[in-house]
Amino acid sequence: MGLVSMNEPIIQPLTTAQHEWMLAVAYVYLQNQQYESAVVLLELVLSENTESIDAIKSLMYCYLMLDRLDECIKAGRRLLMLLPKPINGNYAKVYLILAKAFYRLGDQANAQKSMLKYRGMNNSHDV
Repeated sequence: MGLVSMNEPIIQPLTTAQHEWMLAVAYVYLQNQQYESAVVLLELVLSENTESIDAIKSLMYCYLMLDRLDECIKAGRRLLMLLPKPINGNYAKVYLILAKAFYRLGDQANAQKSMLKYRGMNNSHDV
């Protein structure tokens, strides 16, 4: 049985309350357009809870706003795999964010596919 060195921090998993607090602070950063700060917190939440739908959804948006488009698309695809099927209209904006990221990357085909899925779920043609 080894001893823990006094110089090494003992890292405990996040509690539910800490997880929720970090998400709340990240949302404040999002509202204030401090996307880099939000990313730091969201990535920390995801390091503890890799399937946090709220964290992935927010991280996806931050990546879009920071023009980190490949990471945005990766987060969006991950989110779509985690969402319960069938995906309901509450998550239609995932497709809208994907469409914007694909469009900015010049991938018109995937941008159009994502936009069609968004419109189909949202029953809206006003974007």
